[in-house]
Amino acid sequence: MSAPIRLEKPNFRTPWLEGSGGILDPYWQRIFTKQIDLINTQAAQIETLANKVAALEQYNIDHP
Repeated sequence: MSAPIRLEKPNFRTPWLEGSGGILDPYWQRIFTKQIDLINTQAAQIETLANKVAALEQYNIDHP
């Protein structure tokens, strides 16, 4: 069986968002940054849970 292909998870913080170019109003920049941090945190939690589920499924296969 071949190993699954893993792609690097995106980090949604970008230079456009964090740059000091005055593109975004500071209020909206804070809101976007907070939302992006939450998205990145949830993505990490989802990956951890997916690994735990895969381990449990493999355990169930190995121990019928």
